[in-house]
Amino acid sequence: MKPAHLALLLLALLACRPAAAVELKLPGEHRSVRLGLSQTLIGEYHTDVNVFGGDDSPRYFDLKNRTGLVLQHGSTSFNIRFDAHLFSGVPDEPYNNIVYSNQYSLEKIALSSTQRSFEITAGDFGVRVGRGLALDLTRVDELVRDTTLRGGQFRLTTRHVDGQVFGGWVNPLATDDFTEATVRIPSDVIGGGRVEVRPVPALALGLHYTGGGLESRTLRTRDAVHIIGGSVELPSLADRVSVYVEYDFMRTAQDADVLSGHGAYLNATANLGPVALLLEFKYYSHFRFINTFGDNEWDVQIYHRPPTLMWSKQEILNNHDVIGPRLRLDYRIERWGSTVWASYGHFYRSDAAPDVGFFDSGAQINDAFGGLQQTLRGGALDLTGGYRLDTLTQDGQSITDYSQAFAELELSLAVWRNHSVEAELLYRKVTKSAEDFSEIRLSLGYRPSRWVAGSVSYEYSSEITDSDPTDDITVRNHFGGVTGTFNFTPSSYARLFGGTTRGGVRCIDGFCRQVPPFMGVRLEVVLQL
Repeated sequence: MKPAHLALLLLALLACRPAAAVELKLPGEHRSVRLGLSQTLIGEYHTDVNVFGGDDSPRYFDLKNRTGLVLQHGSTSFNIRFDAHLFSGVPDEPYNNIVYSNQYSLEKIALSSTQRSFEITAGDFGVRVGRGLALDLTRVDELVRDTTLRGGQFRLTTRHVDGQVFGGWVNPLATDDFTEATVRIPSDVIGGGRVEVRPVPALALGLHYTGGGLESRTLRTRDAVHIIGGSVELPSLADRVSVYVEYDFMRTAQDADVLSGHGAYLNATANLGPVALLLEFKYYSHFRFINTFGDNEWDVQIYHRPPTLMWSKQEILNNHDVIGPRLRLDYRIERWGSTVWASYGHFYRSDAAPDVGFFDSGAQINDAFGGLQQTLRGGALDLTGGYRLDTLTQDGQSITDYSQAFAELELSLAVWRNHSVEAELLYRKVTKSAEDFSEIRLSLGYRPSRWVAGSVSYEYSSEITDSDPTDDITVRNHFGGVTGTFNFTPSSYARLFGGTTRGGVRCIDGFCRQVPPFMGVRLEVVLQL
């Protein structure tokens, strides 16, 4: 048996052992250590990784195993995570040594202690400064983004003052779950701190700094990024109104070029009985905390996520040179368990170079969307829909640069005893300067008990993917699959999927990724307590 096959078998047997939390008694009264273990095993057989109808793509197996261990004693905890990515049956090609490479790695490790007025962490940790303008290294599970800092952090919490100091090396996951690529981890270093003072309960003043030394493409020098900013927050005015304002100044030095950027954000809310109002405003000018250190899609690390003020799944073309407000109104009908809401934003997207005026070249953006949230017996209904239009002015004429109409439905409903149904539907109609396409994503699920669930999925896309016309290959437009889930406990389950998924651009609150299609069988086993 080949070593890779033996490793696959051993990891599969390990992942099928039940995870448990164990109390380990220590000498002395009321002293113990709590041990928690979690296992995630994902096995996949890929039959065709291309959206075209061709039959020349590799067929292979891959196995992903994640083992998490937590030791907790009082207010002190130790966390560690091991990952393994193994591949079998991949063709022997030079490129595949990069994309389908067996990896065994210690992904995350941290020791932390939380006391009455402070918390200290050594190892891996996520961090967010302000509202994410200056720094945001938090997990985005839907897009498999788990970039942390590996270093140290100290957080102080008192009645009138909060503070944090942090620093470390950037530590993304070693293997990208979407592309199966071994990620080249840049030697980027990031550090900073923030202090927030509350002289009175109705006022909070914040000041922060974030700095980074980023690996450059040439590897001869480091790009330097410095961000200094401040915030003012009025958390409760007359018990109805709250206001938050933040401004950040960014200075980036790349070789001999120095670029200044600005980021400003306003958030004001008012609760007026059944009516809630939200006013937001953003101004970002050459405001990008990002390192593109290679030519591949995965050779990019994004270190902040300024608020987009748009639909959470909206594809963001440019959120680093843009200005404008948005207003949202929610109306709650208590007796019906309903909330109706509407949002409208008007922005200007600047496409101008750094050495010319902000408003010299760009597009007007009109973004309107709204929806209904309805409480149902044993479930809920969430309807959302909207339309976005980006227009350019050329030779006195208005030209559509980008538009999107969308409708989304999410439904969960208890139908009888332990039986429940779920449905998700998303429709998008997108027009860009060089293409026009529609897509549909539909999922229908049925759960006859708390232990078992099943669902079917269907996807359609008319998007034309780049291809060589001489290949005479038909683009695949329809995708579908079947999923079955068995729950061992509320947090432990086995899930089997067979079929195809379209992939494409997926976005969560301004963080977007190009997700490749999947065609084959996937088994996921999660065991934890």
